[in-house]
Amino acid sequence: MRTPGDGLKEVKIYADFANDLPAFEGIRNLLVGYEHPAAQDYMPQRAALFLSESMGEAPETTLNWPLDPTLLEFPRTDFNLWAIELEGQQLSDYIAAVGRNTGDAIVEHEGRSYRAFLAPWLPAVDFSDDLRAAFPNP
Repeated sequence: MRTPGDGLKEVKIYADFANDLPAFEGIRNLLVGYEHPAAQDYMPQRAALFLSESMGEAPETTLNWPLDPTLLEFPRTDFNLWAIELEGQQLSDYIAAVGRNTGDAIVEHEGRSYRAFLAPWLPAVDFSDDLRAAFPNP
C-alpha cells in the first residue's frame, strides 16, 4: 500500500488466518478486549433469516423456536433452504432468544431441529425484493 509520503508499506494478509493458529490467536488477542470509545451496539431493524431443517441428530444445545411456529412451515426445496424477512418485534424477539444479532443457531420446535442463520441488513438497505425472488411463496 502507499503511504501519505508516497512510500510503500508491506502488509501481510492472513486470508486463511483460521488455518494458521498463531495468526488466529494473534488476531483474536488483539481484538478480544478492544472496544472503541464511541461504539454502540447495533440493533438491526430488518434481517433475513435463513432456515433449513436439520439433517441428522440435533446438537446437545438447541434453543426453543421463539417465533410463530407457522414461520417454520416452509415449502420443501431441493436444497433444504428457506428464507424469511424479520423486522420489528419478531426480529427483537429472535435476537433476544439467540443472544446475538447475526450468525447461526440451532432451534427446535415440536421435536424437529432447524438451522437458522440471521443476516442483518444495514440501515437504508432493502433486500425484500431479492429475498422474495429467490424464495417465492408457494
